[in-house]
Amino acid sequence: MKDTIILLLSQHRQPTNSSLPLALTISQITSLLKSTIAPDRNLNTETLRQDLNELEAMGEILAGDRNQYCIAPPTLLALDEDNLTSLLFTGDRTYLSLVHQTLESDPTDLDNLRIRPKKQNLSWIRSHIEQIGVRLWTVADSLAILPIPQKPDRVVLRSPLTRNPFENDNWRTDQDILQYLPRPNLSLQTARWQPANYVQILTQNLSPLIRFPTGEYIWMDGTEFYEIEPDVAMLTMFALDTEANANLKIIWDEPQGRLNLQGINLPSDYARWLWRVSEPVDDMYRTRYFEPLKRPLMKKALNKLGCELV
Repeated sequence: MKDTIILLLSQHRQPTNSSLPLALTISQITSLLKSTIAPDRNLNTETLRQDLNELEAMGEILAGDRNQYCIAPPTLLALDEDNLTSLLFTGDRTYLSLVHQTLESDPTDLDNLRIRPKKQNLSWIRSHIEQIGVRLWTVADSLAILPIPQKPDRVVLRSPLTRNPFENDNWRTDQDILQYLPRPNLSLQTARWQPANYVQILTQNLSPLIRFPTGEYIWMDGTEFYEIEPDVAMLTMFALDTEANANLKIIWDEPQGRLNLQGINLPSDYARWLWRVSEPVDDMYRTRYFEPLKRPLMKKALNKLGCELV
């Protein structure tokens, strides 16, 4: 299903500029996927959400507000500037064959995500792919530019919602608006999302980060409500964790080199970074293997995010 989603989002382009991808809502993606599967197969919405989250973590797609997703910009990944024999392609698949041709890789590998440039020269590779709108990404350089967790400021807060969502009577009786409460006794990230009470938030100085039953993230500023993008919400969660001295604990098996990320949502820059420098572990969902040389870098990234390895 993941490959189908990648191709689907790669194929949908802006009507006024075909070089740019088009963002689709979950409902649009669901409708398009249903047309590609057999009539006797069911499309599970929760499974689709998990696949979308996984693809975002892999750097293949981008998530925006209002449950919209689009394909990520085409990117080539190199471990470092001295290791250019095999580059990993991620993102917009409409560029894949062009990258192979531009870097003169093996013409029989046009559908292969591993790009093997004819010349292993950084400046030559960078200049050639930049001309076709593709970027080169190195692990070491990117660690320094990972964003620091912070709460939303005026730059990212858009027009406030016109209505207090706690007065909305359209939610089902079994649906709650949730509030993020970073407390040490709530060790699991998922457990930190608790049913929200509007009066308590205002009077008890509780966390102003909330989430609608439909998935949108909202930041309360005084009595105003602002929708924020998922990435902003993720960075906010980790900033609130640090502020409350309740840093999130992540299970790290040092001898096996395995990082267990089950039940943890990460900002997309961090998730893509971690996925690109690690390998999946068979039959262990969202568990990543890190080679010994990459483990110090992984620890620096998670420390910057404000996590503790246990």
